[in-house]
Amino acid sequence: MTDFKIEITADTVAWYAAIVATISVFFSGLNIWRDRPRIKISLKKNMKIYPADIGEEDKEFLVIDIANVGRRPITITHVGFEETGEDAGAILVADSVKHGSREIQEGKSTSYLVNQSQMKLERLKNIIVFDATGKKYRRKVKKALK
Repeated sequence: MTDFKIEITADTVAWYAAIVATISVFFSGLNIWRDRPRIKISLKKNMKIYPADIGEEDKEFLVIDIANVGRRPITITHVGFEETGEDAGAILVADSVKHGSREIQEGKSTSYLVNQSQMKLERLKNIIVFDATGKKYRRKVKKALK
């Protein structure tokens, strides 16, 4: 009967450690990438409120929908628009100022109303959303309306 002997050299251990560390770094990076805050912004125009018992009958609204498609809750502090033109600037949506911050859990959404008659749609360039960490999200109005 022959003796079967397995020898593990220092080089073998070093290679094994290098491979395991590389795989570990890859999966850690993947988790960090998946855990980043992500939102989806959409815009609907010509929306009406029903029932119109709140004094808003015959008015059309823009509805900004913000959905949390990430894995962590996000707190939305302000929502608005960026304008184009000579006197371009930014416009805050009154709903985001009046009602304060809104926390959106994973897979949930929230909406903001804007009186459409007070807006010039052709001047709106981007929808802008700010979260509690100060991060600014942008979505082009033309893309959001599709």
